[in-house]
Amino acid sequence: RDKPGGSPCQEARQEPSMRQLATLPNADAAQTLADHLETLQIETHVERLPDSCAVWVCDEDRLTQARKELADFTSNPADPRFAAARQAAATLRRRREREADAEDAAPSARPQPETAPRPGLWTYGLIAASVLVFIAHTGYLIYANGGIASPAAFKILFGQSPELDVSTSPVQQALSITPFLVGKVKGRLGHVWLVGLQEIRHGEVWRLVTPIFLHFGLVHLLFNMVVLWQFGSLIEARRGAWRYLALILLTAVVSNVAQFYLTITWEDGALSVHSEPAFGGMSGVIYGLFGYLWMKSRYSPALGLTLNPRVVVLLIAWLFVCMSGVIGPVANTAHVAGLFVGVVIGAAPHLWGLLRGKSTI
Repeated sequence: RDKPGGSPCQEARQEPSMRQLATLPNADAAQTLADHLETLQIETHVERLPDSCAVWVCDEDRLTQARKELADFTSNPADPRFAAARQAAATLRRRREREADAEDAAPSARPQPETAPRPGLWTYGLIAASVLVFIAHTGYLIYANGGIASPAAFKILFGQSPELDVSTSPVQQALSITPFLVGKVKGRLGHVWLVGLQEIRHGEVWRLVTPIFLHFGLVHLLFNMVVLWQFGSLIEARRGAWRYLALILLTAVVSNVAQFYLTITWEDGALSVHSEPAFGGMSGVIYGLFGYLWMKSRYSPALGLTLNPRVVVLLIAWLFVCMSGVIGPVANTAHVAGLFVGVVIGAAPHLWGLLRGKSTI
C-alpha cells in the first residue's frame, strides 16, 4: 500500500481485482482509513487527486468488509480505534521493512515463522524475585523443620504440609500483606494479626504487592513462572515496559487486598467468608494478564496480543477446578479479582466506545 501521491497507486488501479472504496476530502482521513484497513489485513492503495484522495481496495473479495469499516469510519472518524490504527499500521510497516531487509541480506535463507517475544527486563525481574523468595522461604522452613534429610523436607518443597506453621518464616512475615501468628480462633488453631492492616498504614506499603512473590511448593512456583514468561513477555514487548508494570502493580494490589478480606473456605460443611493473611503467589497477577490478553485479542487484534482460544478454555476451566476445592486451599478470590482487573483494563477502549454510543469492534 502506497502513501498518498505515489505513482504506483495509479499503476495499481489497472489491476482488475481492485475496486475504489471511497473518495475522502483530505489525505489525513484517507490515510487513517487505509491504516485501519491494513490492521485488518485488507490491502489498500491511496491515490492523491487534485482536491481529494481516493482509497482503493486491492482485493475485491474484501470489499464488503471494507465498506462496513468505511461506514463506521464516516459515522465516527474520531473513534479512538482509528487513531490507534495509525500507530499499529506504522508498526506493521516497520516490521515488514525489517523482514524485507533481512531477506535482501540473506536471499538464500528460508523464511522463518515469527517467534514469540523474548522476556523483557520486568518479566525477568519478576521471575528472579519469585525464585529467590522461594529459595529463601522454603529453605528456612526446611532448615527449621529438621533439615534437608528430614521426612518433612520433601513435603515442604512440594507444598504438601498444610499443617506447617509458615508464620515462623521471616520471609513470610516480611512479605505477607500483614504479619501473623498461630493462635486460638473460635476455639481452634488459626492465624491472628493486628486488625486494619496496621503495618501498611504505618508506611509498609510494599505489603500490598509482595505476597505475589510467595509460593508454597515447587509446582506452584514453576506453573506460575512458565505462564508469566509467556504472557508477560508478550505484553511487555507489545505494550511497553511501563504499561506492563502498571498492569502488574494494579492486579497485584487488587487481588491481594481482595484475597485478604474475602477468603472463602468450606468449614464444617458451610461456606465461610473471612479475612486471612496466609496466602501468596503470582496467580492473581497471572489471571490479570490473561484477562488483559483475552480482551485485547478480541477487541484490538491489531496490537498483536493474540491468545489461543484453547488457552482461554483451559484457564477458565482451571479457575472453576480451583473453586471446587478438589486440589486443596487456593486463593480463589485473588484469581477472580485479578481476572476482573485484566478484563476491565483490556476492554476499556471498547467499553468507552459503548458508553459513547459507538462500539469499537
